[in-house]
Amino acid sequence: MKTFAQLLTEYAERTGVTDAELARHLGVRRQTIFRWKEGLTKRPRDRQDVLRLAEKLRLTPAERDELLLAAGFAPETPALPEAPSPIRADAVQALPALSDEVPASPARRSLPWRWLGLGLALVMVILLGLGAWLARHGDALRMGPSIALGEPARPGETLILVAQFANYGGEKLGFNVAGRLTQALEQEFAASGLKDVRVQLIPEVIETQAEAEQIGRAQRASLVIWGEYDSGRVLAHFTPLKPGADPQEIERMLGDVSELNATINIKLPQEVRWLALVAVGQMAYLDGRYDEAEALFQQAVRFQPEDPAAMKLAYFYFALLEEAKPHPDLDQIIAYNTQAIELDPNFLTPLNNRAAAYLRRHAPGDVARAIADLRRVASLAPDLASAHFNLGLALSRLGKDQAPEALAEFHRAYELDPDSPGVNNALCWTYALLQRPEEAMPFCDRAVELDPSGYAYDSRGVARAEMGDFEGAIADFQAFLNALADDPEALARFGPRRRAWIEQLRSGENPFDTATLDALFQE
Repeated sequence: MKTFAQLLTEYAERTGVTDAELARHLGVRRQTIFRWKEGLTKRPRDRQDVLRLAEKLRLTPAERDELLLAAGFAPETPALPEAPSPIRADAVQALPALSDEVPASPARRSLPWRWLGLGLALVMVILLGLGAWLARHGDALRMGPSIALGEPARPGETLILVAQFANYGGEKLGFNVAGRLTQALEQEFAASGLKDVRVQLIPEVIETQAEAEQIGRAQRASLVIWGEYDSGRVLAHFTPLKPGADPQEIERMLGDVSELNATINIKLPQEVRWLALVAVGQMAYLDGRYDEAEALFQQAVRFQPEDPAAMKLAYFYFALLEEAKPHPDLDQIIAYNTQAIELDPNFLTPLNNRAAAYLRRHAPGDVARAIADLRRVASLAPDLASAHFNLGLALSRLGKDQAPEALAEFHRAYELDPDSPGVNNALCWTYALLQRPEEAMPFCDRAVELDPSGYAYDSRGVARAEMGDFEGAIADFQAFLNALADDPEALARFGPRRRAWIEQLRSGENPFDTATLDALFQE
């Protein structure tokens, strides 16, 4: 029988349907389709996704049922034998308690077909139903009768969640990756003297970033580690729960574009130590202990995993740690991100962050380099609002001539995330600089409502001045200056010009002539 990946690839090539079209039809990311076709994710978890694929690919009933079977689901029209054989009591293997090596569980997937024996159609259908139940609850059986996630993080406590790793290897014996990783993390925390940090093993298998974020937030965790393994490798995903972005600058990404992950060899002792050090290093970074984080990542580098691509995480975090210094070396940030990109050309976060560094460095050719990086991010993650937002901000740096394309990117970001403070502010600012204040104002008002940083007041002040509302513009510029009171660097950058505008407005003069507005594209 062909695998789900083989069938999906074959049918997509036959019909000429692109990954992007399939992703839009199903309402998933294009990377999800890619992972299915490459076999990185063995099959969809939802039967309806397979049926929608069949609909889009215009499959015959027989082809649809073949795709369902390959995905581990019962066919739509099973052929029942006249005299089905009874199910033997030993047809399904028992699941023992969690130990260092356990019988493989498909972990929310259907039972492997080799368990079905001769596979009479009725037996197949019943076992598939039983397999679906076991796939969802097998981990809970290993952990005992309760599948509760445990106590959420207490005030002042840092919580790391380690989910059960899904086993797609099909071997009789599996590896207790999550248990070993939890133990290694606890040992690393104890050795480093970190206090108020707890590692919690949860019985759930997590399959998507969205699931990791949902469970992590429910438990008030700082980091969720989840993943999968087969006969040749372990794929570990790291989902941090402490994002942050400046609405006026290129959003520096920490895992919101692509799942931070590390692929390592199945030889677990040294590889688990690598994962533990990386996880502890991430926690130190997220908690602002940058010297400690750098030392941990340097230590992790000495335990290099067999797959060199896993090193991308270390270089990625070295770049973030350099960024956190009082006077970061932009050349070094670019170099670290470049090393991560060379190891994984589709690693979107360093592509994005290298673009941000290019724009800050602003050497000859840097704006073009940044735009090239951000175009690649947007092409690889077309449904990610921040990718289009960042590209629009970079295009704006080229001035008024690029404003139409920048606006198109901002509107695409708005379609994807209409409640983003940064996106609404960018639309407000760009329309104001193009002297289209009536179009700007709805976005301006929404940005002020959403944005606690104060930058949206600055954008709305320009639009209000253009509409002749000088008093409203003065109030907005003053609100912006008040918001910068605790940021001396930003106040020094923006304060003098805003105070001058306020004085001009008080004297009844509109300070926003065409030359001033054109210059503000570069601010």
